[in-house]
Amino acid sequence: MRVGAWIWLLAGLLAFSAAAPSSRAQSQAFMYEAGGTERVLYQSRHALLIGASDYRTDWTDLPRVPNELSRLQRELEGQGFQVERVDNPTGETLRERIQSFIGGFGEPETALLIVFSGHGWTEQEERGRYTHGYIVPIDAPSAVTTPRGFHSRAMSMQQIRALADDSHARHTLFVFDSCFSGSIFNTRGDAPTPARAPHDMQSFERLRSRNVQFLTAGDEQQRVPSESKFMDAFILALRGAGDMDGDGYITASELAYHLIYRVDLPSQSPQFNPLNPSDTGDFVFKVREDADIEPVPFQERIVAALSPDTSTDRSSRENSSPNWPMWVAFVVLSLAGVATAWRLRRRRPPLPAIPRHAPENVTQFFRALRAPKSLKSMLAAEAREGDGLFRALIVFAEKGVGELKQMQAHLPPGIDQDDLRAVADAFSAGLLWLIGVSVCRNHPSTTRELTDLVKSTIAQGSDDVGSDLRPVLRWFRSNARAPERVATFDAIGKELSL
Repeated sequence: MRVGAWIWLLAGLLAFSAAAPSSRAQSQAFMYEAGGTERVLYQSRHALLIGASDYRTDWTDLPRVPNELSRLQRELEGQGFQVERVDNPTGETLRERIQSFIGGFGEPETALLIVFSGHGWTEQEERGRYTHGYIVPIDAPSAVTTPRGFHSRAMSMQQIRALADDSHARHTLFVFDSCFSGSIFNTRGDAPTPARAPHDMQSFERLRSRNVQFLTAGDEQQRVPSESKFMDAFILALRGAGDMDGDGYITASELAYHLIYRVDLPSQSPQFNPLNPSDTGDFVFKVREDADIEPVPFQERIVAALSPDTSTDRSSRENSSPNWPMWVAFVVLSLAGVATAWRLRRRRPPLPAIPRHAPENVTQFFRALRAPKSLKSMLAAEAREGDGLFRALIVFAEKGVGELKQMQAHLPPGIDQDDLRAVADAFSAGLLWLIGVSVCRNHPSTTRELTDLVKSTIAQGSDDVGSDLRPVLRWFRSNARAPERVATFDAIGKELSL
């Protein structure tokens, strides 16, 4: 009996510990290199993603928001964040979730990221001065025709500032992808010009001090367009484009500088400020080890390495004798490369044509893929010129899949199921080309995401879509030199039943 009692007691303790909520146990400590060693910056990191897309009142719907937040969620989870998602909140839900998130996770050694994507509104005084800003839940009526109902449901920037000030987290970062969101600021500020981040202990102590920061898609006077590019740029920055000094970490200041000064956002002027200007702390992200986008300084080093050598003076180059064996080898290898390229070009299957009835981003995807020399530039994995095109195609692909799902749910007038299947078949072939490029550029995480996308388009296509896909996969596999790439293409073919 005594042994049995101990067994039951142990089982009860294990069950209690498994059931007890512990956000810290679910999240790994975030380490930051300082003073020659890695030190704990955060014990846990939490993100709250709020998207308002299906409005019940006079506000227009924002169909892109769910897909954008899903992409952001995947990136943050890949970085180790514990992510909570709130879709289409009412005014009551919006306040309750932000307040409970800050109160539940705002401990002194945590990092909190709160992102809102939806409509925003700013009121004006009689003199035309913009004063009170709001983020708009799905049940808020028009601020013009029903101001009292609007104020009872929308959440003001003053309320958000008050909640932010009550946060005990080490670092809290609010990101607003909404109209007029710059009204959160009492003063206008510019993102500091980032230099190479010092990693000494004194700088680490300043970095880790408590701070609340705000990053917005526009200022207090700007309407953010429904086709906002801010979230796309924000996600790409987290993937590595925002790492200004190439140290593997992305501070909120680096992120803001990248978005404000280095990204072309038509009709948008992102804003960045801390809650208290005197605070020195800075929210920190870490570039994933499998990140597909190298930080800009690394690309600049590649360009410098490929530039002509200026360290040797002119007279020494003129007096040096030509290296004939090297020139002969260069000519032979060049001729062999031309012959190989011509052989591959003859055998390469044709790129799919732009399908009729293709939605906007699918059309943009095919235009970019079929542009002259686009495939050649992307397959040159070491070349810098193909990076931007490759990233753009990924964005078009993700958005295009969302558009295709919307078409399937609500067929536009004049389009039937056969038209939809034709678009899905062509898009599947185009996505497979992009998967091949991703494998050749050695981007495993993007390859995984694209494979999931093409599985969804294949499911929407015709029964014989495989006849268009198999030649593409065979071409990439036959020209893959590395055994691991051959194995990757075999695994993709098996997963896609090709």
